[in-house]
Amino acid sequence: VFELADKLYDKMLPQIKGETLKVSDFKDMIQSVMPERKPVRVLGMNPNSEYLGVSDYVYGKNDEIIGQTIEIPMKRGKIKSEDIPTCFHEFVHVLDTLFNPKFVARSTKMFKNDQYDRFYDNFYDVLYHHEKCNNVTDKKQVLDNVRQSLNKALSGRSRENKINFVQDMRNEMLSENNAHIAETRYARKFDSDGVKMKKEDLDDYNEGYLFKEKFDLLTQVGKELVADARKHNALSISKKQS
Repeated sequence: VFELADKLYDKMLPQIKGETLKVSDFKDMIQSVMPERKPVRVLGMNPNSEYLGVSDYVYGKNDEIIGQTIEIPMKRGKIKSEDIPTCFHEFVHVLDTLFNPKFVARSTKMFKNDQYDRFYDNFYDVLYHHEKCNNVTDKKQVLDNVRQSLNKALSGRSRENKINFVQDMRNEMLSENNAHIAETRYARKFDSDGVKMKKEDLDDYNEGYLFKEKFDLLTQVGKELVADARKHNALSISKKQS
């Protein structure tokens, strides 16, 4: 992932002029570093959105995922240099999907089974909350709250849908951690090369999100759910044979 992001950086740096980058150049750069032809739509970010950038799936006629979007702030066909770290953040999300086809398979199952509901959205907000942890006790409290919120979100779902739900969120945390690492990494590289960056992008604020810890929690819950499903299947087979 970061090898391709490095290639994008090398191509992008000389194209930044007057503290801006042409959107058309950014589109060309993405396609030139991608290891395979894949539809990636670069779109302008809604100015009223609460997010700095977004990457989402593009669905085909049969609900299959055929591509992705990178949505970033832009104006008159240009991207401000200060928003370029967001470009790398969303680009890494695209690469994570490309190199992890299981991510797409899981999301497709969730979509087809109508699992992207309001309970999913509520838990999504819990995972993306920026925490204020001063010590180990604070972190434990946050993760306990995450576990409680997860139990509420899983309530009423089938065993299979519970596993898909947890694995989908686990994939989200893995990719989000990678994307935030990339955002800080390339902001610092651009800054060292004299390109204007936002101060907050130069600071490593990932720790406040606890993405790694939340990923580990979801991994553990996933193992528990799989073990429970296997136990249930074994009992069912045993009953049929008796």
